[in-house]
Amino acid sequence: MKKFIGNTKYKFGFWMVLLIWNIFPAYSQPNDASVDIISVKQGVDGLEVDNFFLTDDRSIWLKTQNCLNICHPRHVENIYYGKNSGDISSNQNIAEIKENKESIDIFYQGIISFFDRYNKKTKKFEKIVLDKYMTDKHQEYLKTVLFNNKIYIFTQTGQKLIVNDVYNKNISEINISNLSKIKDIIIYDSGYYLLLENAEIYNYKHDGSISQVKIEKPHNFKKYTFNGKIIKQKKQIFHLDKKDRLWFSVLSYPGVFVKEKDKNIMYLFKDLPINKSYISVAEDKTGKLLFGSTNRYRYTKEFFILDENNIVKKWQFLISKFILPKKIISDDFYDKMFVGTYRNLIILNFKNHDFISKYFVNSEVENEEGRYGNVIWGISQITDDSIFVTSEFPFWGIINASHPDTKISRFDYSSEALFFDNQYCKKDSTVWIKARSKNTLRLFKVNPFNNENEFYNYPKPIYSIATDGKDKLYCGSKTDDDIYNILYYGPNNKSLEKLQDITFKPSFMKLDSSANALWCLNYNSGIYKVNLDNDINKTVQLNLKRSGIKYLGLNFGTKNLIYISTSQGLFIWDIKKDKLIKQLSVENGLSANNVCSAQEDINGNLWISTFSGLNYYNVKTGIFQNYYIKQGLPNDEFNLNSSFKDSKNNIYFGSANGMIKIDIEKFYNKRFSISLSELDLFNENKIQRLFQLPKERIKIHRYEISNLQFNFSYDQWRNKDDIRFFTKLSPNDNNWNRSINNNVLAVKNLKTGEYTLNVLAVNDEGVMSNMISIPFEIYEKWYEKLWLLAFISLLIYGTLIFSGIYYYKVEKEKKEKTKLQFEKKVSELELGILQGQMNPHFIFNSIGAIQGKINCGDDDSVTHYLNDFANLMRLYLESSRSRTISLSEEIELLKLYINLEKMRFEDKISFEINVNPDIDTEYTSIPSMILQPFVENAIKHGLFHKTSPGHMKINIVESDDGDNIIISIIDDGIGRKRAKEISQKSFPRYKSRATQIIEERIEVLKKIQDYFIEIEVKDLYDDAQNACGTAVYITIPK
Repeated sequence: MKKFIGNTKYKFGFWMVLLIWNIFPAYSQPNDASVDIISVKQGVDGLEVDNFFLTDDRSIWLKTQNCLNICHPRHVENIYYGKNSGDISSNQNIAEIKENKESIDIFYQGIISFFDRYNKKTKKFEKIVLDKYMTDKHQEYLKTVLFNNKIYIFTQTGQKLIVNDVYNKNISEINISNLSKIKDIIIYDSGYYLLLENAEIYNYKHDGSISQVKIEKPHNFKKYTFNGKIIKQKKQIFHLDKKDRLWFSVLSYPGVFVKEKDKNIMYLFKDLPINKSYISVAEDKTGKLLFGSTNRYRYTKEFFILDENNIVKKWQFLISKFILPKKIISDDFYDKMFVGTYRNLIILNFKNHDFISKYFVNSEVENEEGRYGNVIWGISQITDDSIFVTSEFPFWGIINASHPDTKISRFDYSSEALFFDNQYCKKDSTVWIKARSKNTLRLFKVNPFNNENEFYNYPKPIYSIATDGKDKLYCGSKTDDDIYNILYYGPNNKSLEKLQDITFKPSFMKLDSSANALWCLNYNSGIYKVNLDNDINKTVQLNLKRSGIKYLGLNFGTKNLIYISTSQGLFIWDIKKDKLIKQLSVENGLSANNVCSAQEDINGNLWISTFSGLNYYNVKTGIFQNYYIKQGLPNDEFNLNSSFKDSKNNIYFGSANGMIKIDIEKFYNKRFSISLSELDLFNENKIQRLFQLPKERIKIHRYEISNLQFNFSYDQWRNKDDIRFFTKLSPNDNNWNRSINNNVLAVKNLKTGEYTLNVLAVNDEGVMSNMISIPFEIYEKWYEKLWLLAFISLLIYGTLIFSGIYYYKVEKEKKEKTKLQFEKKVSELELGILQGQMNPHFIFNSIGAIQGKINCGDDDSVTHYLNDFANLMRLYLESSRSRTISLSEEIELLKLYINLEKMRFEDKISFEINVNPDIDTEYTSIPSMILQPFVENAIKHGLFHKTSPGHMKINIVESDDGDNIIISIIDDGIGRKRAKEISQKSFPRYKSRATQIIEERIEVLKKIQDYFIEIEVKDLYDDAQNACGTAVYITIPK
């Protein structure tokens, strides 16, 4: 090996294999146990799961580096350090817990001044401060121990051992004189055992005496040279059992040492293999010890149980490659064992398949398939506790079914023969056996109580046998003319006599005493019923209508049922209805189609043996559970028609390697419980959770809840995938259905009515839980009834028909109104655009006036002009922000504008503004900039071309009815006709936009708010009918 590792060519490959072996953990369960894993996948927060404790409610308190994990059979609860009120007070590992009636006290590793108390009712933690604790900074923490319902915290400072009795609030000091540092401590009634770092063990008693426990090391082991450096770093066993025996071992050192009570010396315990290194130990309630061993690769390979008689039982069990078990707790070796490693908490269920007992002729070869003497064919019962078996090898055997010994008492037959089926007749104390001798099937008889035996002298072959268990024997045979027949041997017969001829070879037969009929089987042609007390229609063949199959066996059930074993599964035939009612095959969950035998148990469920595994079939639910070697069977291959049900309803099956007994009572007593943990009611994105359901039927409103979700829980330590849930919703479902999401069932689209949801579960053993029934009702309110909705729909439909015209008219009016509103909106937009066009026009004219003054070089006038222009712009900006303006602001704006124009025309024009005193100009509003364009036209087209000074008069009065304001703008200019001629002559392409904009604004205002502005323009003439001016009358609503 060294040469291999040192070779460069192979070195890389070797270390890669070693690395992969280390990364991927492997689990291999013993035949007697199943394995569950608790780790991150199950909800534990953290990787190292070796710090754990069991509580009375069967939960596991597991401390990781991240939090405290309370592991219940159904879920894991994570408690984090100091995040919320009522959380744990320390993130240290737990040293010990003490469970009280209403609380649990948690003590942490290390020198701390408090512990946490967990209230079972409130599920909150309370920090309890210790009244007395050591404060010496030089003290070192050793251990926290629960002893006699008291908590002791051990620390060491120098040469003193400090003992803190927490509940009695007492601290004591023990002088340990010259002892080196203590590594571990065990407390017992008379004192303490102290394990030092140099591997020395001392016994300190309460009277103050101290003595060393000597370790007697074997002479042939040089490795037992313990030194301080090794023992300080290594994991060890240091345990005092219920018999006051002290056990000690160190990792990497072979064997384990033990000190008996009242002795002061330890010796190597040789009943355990001394070539193993032992790292962990646990003790159950009965005092049995479990040792976990390891090898040089540092993974636990084997466990050893040491019972009260020092008898050792070994379990091959690979925990995890390169992962050592750091802690083991045993609740009961025949129930569960908890093994904590660096990565997982492993739960071994040793009682997993304790309802299966295995029987062997030679236990030394029980795991070697097909070895001599372990092939079991015939099984029958001779007394209440005695079972008679035969083998294809020349022997028969007897077992005591009530005794725990699983060895079959064997009796050999001296001559060459093969024994198959056997049947017992009580009257003669005779077991009749179908045997093969010298290639001929013959009848063999044995007295099981004195083993007297002989071949029955009958000249023809015996193909099958059947008895009533009392005094009647039936055999299938044939005559010299090769005619098959039924033979009978009864209480009044001295030999086998022909009962009747038949047309088929009877390969197998069973007697139905209640119907006085023989059910016979031919491997190729089918099943026949032979009536024994009827001369007419004595033989009837079952109409199975199957071809290409082999008929392998049959058995009787209750309720007129026959179970027919075939090469295509198990056929269930109803005798009374004379028809096939069910066929079970691999498609239904059967382990193999070649069925050897089927037995019905006391609950009407089936146990079916095949060429590949044993099957439990629950008739009520249609659920299969398959069993193989890994579930505890001695072999997967069973023998044809090798089964029997005894008077205590236990069921036996013969296999290619021994016989098994199914303890039916124990199987059904393993039933576990399930419950509805939560009901979720969904309505769109809302969810309502019910944790406590009403005692009466749950009522759910059809239109308020869209779907339901049932969440189920169970009280077993199992991985979730090992529990299968089955449901049946009545009255919708006729059969049980496997839940797709296991313990979660979603139900939706249910009609109104009353329902009952039936739920049960099956674990990986095939054990069924209790069945729970959840009644609920989907209802609708009276006004949501279908007939009422139909009536309302009809009423609405009729109303719509008779009101069609009305609705048409209303819709038409709506459309017209909508259209007007739309047009109004458009008009408002147009008004804004027009106003935006008007304002630049006004500014343009004003700037033109300023430009004229600048060109004339009149600086003083320009300054005054600019000042008035600035005021005009201010008023303009303020007025442009709104649709209307006060009359006073409009007058001020006009004055500024006309004054600018006066300066521009060098006072060639004059004006006056007259306002009726009855008009409140501050509170009278008119459209903004409505007058300025008319004033501008009067000046530009009327007064500008007049040779003499011109005058303009603006009068503002109320109408006679008081609803309107009438504004007149009168000038004494040249008139419109003359102004137009001059304009066309001077500016032929110019087209004024001011008047057009005003007209469009007035039209838009009319559309928006029925605001009617009337404008009337009159030409003025003198007496000679010469044009002497223009008058504009503007009527504006108040």
